[in-house]
Amino acid sequence: MATRLHDLLLENRTEERATLTVQPAAGPAQHAYANWGWQKVAQKRNPLPGSPIFDVLIKELR
Repeated sequence: MATRLHDLLLENRTEERATLTVQPAAGPAQHAYANWGWQKVAQKRNPLPGSPIFDVLIKELR
């Protein structure tokens, strides 16, 4: 079901790529995104003190 929802969200996009953020410790989500073709390109942290670090992932859509 999750794979189908993921595919539905991206199937008619006209952009070259999609971007998302996910926490590095979110193992099941990280694994699913990797299986769906997402690639980690960076890490980021919001400027607020104590903000968590997020992995930045991209997926080519074309």
